[in-house]
Amino acid sequence: MVDDFKNDDNVLEVVERFEQMLENDEQHFFDVQVYEMVITYYRQENKIKQALQVCNIASHQYPFSMELLLEKAHLLTHLDKYNQALELVEKISTFQPTDYDTLFLKANIYVQLGNYQEAIDVYGFLLKFASEKDELLYNIGYTYQSMGFYDKAIAFYKKALKHNLNNEAAVLELAYCLDITGNLEDGLEYYKKFIDENPYSFLAWYHLGMTYAKLGNMTDALNAYEYSTLIKDDFAPGYIEIGNIYITLSRYDEAQKAFETALLHETFSADLYCKLAYTFELKKEYYAAITHYKEAMEVDKLWDDAWFRAGLCLFSLNKYYESLHYFRKATQINGINENYWLAIADAEFAMGNILSSLDAYEEASNLAPDNPIVWLKWATTMYDHGYIDKATEVVLDALDECPENAEIHYRAVAYLISTGKYKQAFNLLENALILDFDKHTMLFDFFSDLETQKALYQIIDQYKTL
Repeated sequence: MVDDFKNDDNVLEVVERFEQMLENDEQHFFDVQVYEMVITYYRQENKIKQALQVCNIASHQYPFSMELLLEKAHLLTHLDKYNQALELVEKISTFQPTDYDTLFLKANIYVQLGNYQEAIDVYGFLLKFASEKDELLYNIGYTYQSMGFYDKAIAFYKKALKHNLNNEAAVLELAYCLDITGNLEDGLEYYKKFIDENPYSFLAWYHLGMTYAKLGNMTDALNAYEYSTLIKDDFAPGYIEIGNIYITLSRYDEAQKAFETALLHETFSADLYCKLAYTFELKKEYYAAITHYKEAMEVDKLWDDAWFRAGLCLFSLNKYYESLHYFRKATQINGINENYWLAIADAEFAMGNILSSLDAYEEASNLAPDNPIVWLKWATTMYDHGYIDKATEVVLDALDECPENAEIHYRAVAYLISTGKYKQAFNLLENALILDFDKHTMLFDFFSDLETQKALYQIIDQYKTL
């Protein structure tokens, strides 16, 4: 039985008839074009396994169709079955040794398998025949980048852009390689020259802005970003970076306007809603900030930063119980961020739950033992509530994890003196003075008696001229 759907424009009807055939365990013969139509539908729906099933059935009926074999190879790569895909490509190559699509896929598979030089050889061979070379040049650059040869990658990305200045991927990866190699000044000159030749490339202006920003030149960065949005007025990334710079410059109203403009063109972005909310938070308009953080949660309920920052706003409003709910939600989503546990500790402490607060500090220290802020806040809470021996243990443990932190040394000195362990304290004081002499003044916040201050000065004076 032959079903010919060549003239049937209703793709859904074609797919439905095919699925009925499978459901009824029947075997019909379709034209190759019909199979391709069904395969394309499944691919667009991201139903790769179903597409592969159709491809297998079609290949049995049309075993010599190179198009179907190539399609099957593509589908296998989507399922990360690169070796199987390569076998099919090699088979096709015996019949079509110079077919561009087949060789291009082969090179892509080589990249995924880590056979980088083989991939570069194939891309290079295709360059001889390609009329539009930018994609091949970009792929060669990306392969070199995957090998860690960033300078070679940069050279090929530049070549790709000479052929097609609108190759967004090449602009993006070029910027990454210039950044990772520290060639920011070179990148600056490149983008300037590129813009001289292509003044309406919004991407070039955008990455020029990124380069200026990384070099700390915020004024020129802002100008470059503004040019990118003038050229392409719906370019959300440009507005976002403008907003980021205004935040850096403490111009929060202007940052707010930039993020609001970006949202006109990138509505479903939890991160962008958080950026907008942050401008209100910085202006201490906490209720407005919470509203926008909640919008971020609506877009992505697992966006932990939105829960965390909404909690901070509630904490600033002295709504400690409510803030604790948000902080705990953040840890449920991302339990390895020590800042979330520090926030829980602060909220518990504010409500008078000292033991729960200390437990949260301990959790934070386990997650980030090299973060001195965690140890210092933990120790301070215990010391201020009379747990001086425990506070001393904490700062001494902190010294093992943060041996180069002067403030922890000085805090350990203060606590040891408070517990009468003068010899150990003065030994640590010498280390603290060597690490950062200027911070020694914090010791006198702990001791007002002249005898202790005199003993401290006798040691401190020895290091004044060192």
